[in-house]
Amino acid sequence: MPRSILSLSAAAGALLLWASPALAATLSVSVDKTSVSVGDVVNATLRIDSGGVGINAAQATLRFPKDLLELTSVDRSASVFGFWLAGPTADNGAGTLTFTGGTANGVSGASLQVLTAAFKVKGTGTADLALTDGAVTASDGSGTNVLSSMVGAQVISVPKNQVVQAPAPPVQITRPAVPSATKPALPALNIPLYPDPTKWYNVSGPFLVRWTLPPDVTGVATAVTRSPTTEPGASEGLFDNKAFAALPEGVSYVHVQFKNNVGWGPVAHQRIGVDVDPPAPFAVTEAGGTPKDQPNPTIAYASSDAISGIAGYTVRVDNGAAVPTKDTTFPLPDLPPGTHTVLVTAMDQAGNRTESTLTFSVLPIASPVMNPIRAAVYAGESGPSVDGTAGGGATAVRLSLLNAAGASVADRTAAVSPDGSWSTVFTEGLPAGSYKVTATAADARGALSLPVAASFDVRQRPVLAIDGIGVSAVGLLGLLVLVLAAGAVAGAFWQRRLRQRRGFRALTVTRDIANAFAIARREVETAQANVGREGASRALSAALGRAHDKLAKAEKYILDNVEELNG
Repeated sequence: MPRSILSLSAAAGALLLWASPALAATLSVSVDKTSVSVGDVVNATLRIDSGGVGINAAQATLRFPKDLLELTSVDRSASVFGFWLAGPTADNGAGTLTFTGGTANGVSGASLQVLTAAFKVKGTGTADLALTDGAVTASDGSGTNVLSSMVGAQVISVPKNQVVQAPAPPVQITRPAVPSATKPALPALNIPLYPDPTKWYNVSGPFLVRWTLPPDVTGVATAVTRSPTTEPGASEGLFDNKAFAALPEGVSYVHVQFKNNVGWGPVAHQRIGVDVDPPAPFAVTEAGGTPKDQPNPTIAYASSDAISGIAGYTVRVDNGAAVPTKDTTFPLPDLPPGTHTVLVTAMDQAGNRTESTLTFSVLPIASPVMNPIRAAVYAGESGPSVDGTAGGGATAVRLSLLNAAGASVADRTAAVSPDGSWSTVFTEGLPAGSYKVTATAADARGALSLPVAASFDVRQRPVLAIDGIGVSAVGLLGLLVLVLAAGAVAGAFWQRRLRQRRGFRALTVTRDIANAFAIARREVETAQANVGREGASRALSAALGRAHDKLAKAEKYILDNVEELNG
């Protein structure tokens, strides 16, 4: 994309960035005459159909045949663009007109006027007016080129006596008329470009009017005026449609009347409202000197439209949905601390739009103090108790419990007491892991602080305590393994003594002790294998019980046999 367009888009001040709009805009040129002769003046108007997308800049080159046309002037007084980074610059030697224009307020419409160029006809032939090197940028903050097509125009220069004025006259119908005893009926008009007489339209161009001819009609009279009561008065022949030239902005009326063998019937008058200019540029301000830490400031704005009038506004905060309103003030919803951007769009009755933005900051109130979470938290049991203090007019503290991945597990709101203290308990049972609690202070207005955080871990509850030190199930298994190892050492010691003293009896006792400890060891291994599995607590308890029984029996066996051997 040309660097000038990117610079212009940034200078336009559109600070919102949403999803890029689809290519939709059309840049076109139209002429007020299509059939001319040498010496005539042709006015070519460049317009943009934004396709419903807000735009803030455009550039293009209009090329014309230098041997047939001479550019004499450029009028940009009615342009939607308020400033020009380049041109409009005419070069009759090269047959070009170039421009780069923009507006500080995004606009949208179906017939946005860019400029009008006046050409003097200096030769005969077909003069093609073509647009090249075009770009139309969206007011999306990134200068997205939304131009989808460019449409040129054609002017035919012929000798004076061959000039045909546009539009062409209607095609005449030849038929026998059926005599009638009464005057003709009121014509029923069909205007495809302007179908609804109660509405405003943002399209200006040649248009067609159709009607159905009753069998008794012998003549038709038409007119287009600014008056709602004009009577055409003179027959133009017999036809059932007619093309008319483009209308000026404002309200015009099409008048059609039928004639039969009795006389002229009633006149059909149909209103056409045309408004192709967007509403006037406007500013968005914070109303009433709103404090900077106010979370929901009221904004003010007001635009105007001289033709069709303002239909309403939409207000869009950051990436939220556009909210329609007819008011010129709007209270914003509660906003968190930080920088925010509001986009206000004014719409006229014809659907033309003008945009304006306001960027402002919401300052945070004082953050709360949260005490460290010191109490142990065990898996599957009630969560932590959290407390602290808050000042600066805070009335509540909003707390969120987050897991290690940052996902919310639970939320609480704790009221702040008159002395500034607050507390709450997360009762949710939590699986083992690392967690964090964030706390944000809020006052009666809804203003928020920046969050503070405290971390804690959730562990498995110990199954016993030794001298105040908790021992978990895994730790207990390790302790049992140590006990078994110590027992094995003791057994080996007694085995040596028994061998020395009693021979074969000692060997038998040794074998029985080894078997008893092997059985106990297997039970401990079974318990270790079940740690962490579903139903682990029941399996662990059963395995430890069996190991306890085996060790008790082994102890009794050892004592009885040692006593016997010593005896």
